[in-house]
Amino acid sequence: MKAETRIYLDAVLQNMKNILFFMFLPILIARMGASPLQITLSTSLPPLMSALSVVFVTRLLPCTFKVYYSAGIIRQLAFLCIAFAVLLPHSITWILLFWSINCIVVMILNVQQHSLIKHNVEEAKMSSLFGNIRIIAIGVTMVCSYSASTLLDRFDSIFPYNYFVCMILGAVCTFTGMNLMARLAPRESKKISFRWKRPLQKPTPFLMLVGLMAVGSALPGSLWVIYHVNVLHFSNMQIALFSICSGAVSAVCIPLGRRWIKRFGYKNTLLTGYALLMCTVCLYGLSHTYAVLLGLQIVRDLIGSFTGIAQETLSIEESKKHEDEAGFFSDVALLNNLGGALGPFAGMFLYKLFSIQTCFMLLGAVALLPAAWFVFRMNDKKTSEGSPVEMIPAVK
Repeated sequence: MKAETRIYLDAVLQNMKNILFFMFLPILIARMGASPLQITLSTSLPPLMSALSVVFVTRLLPCTFKVYYSAGIIRQLAFLCIAFAVLLPHSITWILLFWSINCIVVMILNVQQHSLIKHNVEEAKMSSLFGNIRIIAIGVTMVCSYSASTLLDRFDSIFPYNYFVCMILGAVCTFTGMNLMARLAPRESKKISFRWKRPLQKPTPFLMLVGLMAVGSALPGSLWVIYHVNVLHFSNMQIALFSICSGAVSAVCIPLGRRWIKRFGYKNTLLTGYALLMCTVCLYGLSHTYAVLLGLQIVRDLIGSFTGIAQETLSIEESKKHEDEAGFFSDVALLNNLGGALGPFAGMFLYKLFSIQTCFMLLGAVALLPAAWFVFRMNDKKTSEGSPVEMIPAVK
């Protein structure tokens, strides 16, 4: 089986897992009566544990079949523990515990997967590969969101067993995808280094801006779940429609958007896209009408698809400038996860002082300030697309 085929099949299965397992997990926690702090922890703990994994585990492991496959097995056990934790007393605490363990292993797989793609796919095909993966993600998200939300609502009478079955199916998907990708890993034997490697040994402007924008993107954090589930009391189907409608629009626009991204430039796409994303956060606090919120979610996801393609392409290009390839990808993952872990607590703090709609406007405005500065610098210092990209931020 060709490497590209394995990557595409894994994309299908992993996106099925994202919907069947993780899309509805925060909703499940909220419906179980979780406090705002617990909902915030469900948003912050996974990236925090991922960041700790990057610092103390990921950088020490070589990219080999044994390491990749062993991490996949541990991840599968963690998935099953999360699913069965739904049936235990004090289930929210158990879910958060096993979710954190899962995230430690996930970062090992994610960082190594970048290396697998780089060494098994031609450089000229990278942009098309990431674009196709986005389209696959959109299609799978639309189908799975509709199917899963319909079944969850139909069998709501057996709550939480309906969520339990959904997560078991997601665990099967991720295990199958891991087996496909593991075959791309080299089978050579490499020693595991037990010497701790300090992260961010070369804190370039590129890496620093990655972290800054990661914090800005994560500021609303748990407020999405609190607003949709606890305040507006949306059903699973109403929440799923955000992904379904966004996917339909993105599926039409992404093929055309690839040309626009290349013409506009990856750097310009990232900077402008981030600024527009923060604008949608500000506007989200101005209405509680479902149609308006649906429109904002569609715009938000469409922009996110464009910036995602640009980010992945630029990350691969930037890695060529670093001798320690695994270290570079680890630093990017570390900063993204630290931002994702720290940002939601700002939203929870403001939620104690203001209404949730006011929080959206304040957080969006705060995150927009660095975005506006980046865009100003972009216009002030126009450089060619082939120039060095150390000053290019990435958005996740």
